[in-house]
Amino acid sequence: MIPPATEGLISLGAPLVGGGAIGFGTGYILKKLMKLAFIALGGIALLLGYLQYEKWISVNWGIVENETSTITADSS
Repeated sequence: MIPPATEGLISLGAPLVGGGAIGFGTGYILKKLMKLAFIALGGIALLLGYLQYEKWISVNWGIVENETSTITADSS
């Protein structure tokens, strides 16, 4: 049996604990998704570099740099 004084603390603390758990879970998922997105972007850059090295394509790295900096500046 829970004493009446403790019952009030539990009812006040439950939303805080629930909100903290939801915030932690959301942050964890966003961290993993951002890491996956950066890995994908790095893989694309690696693929472009390899294809240019093999002389299958020609890449203007100045344009690539400007476009990626525009994308990252818009997302923040």
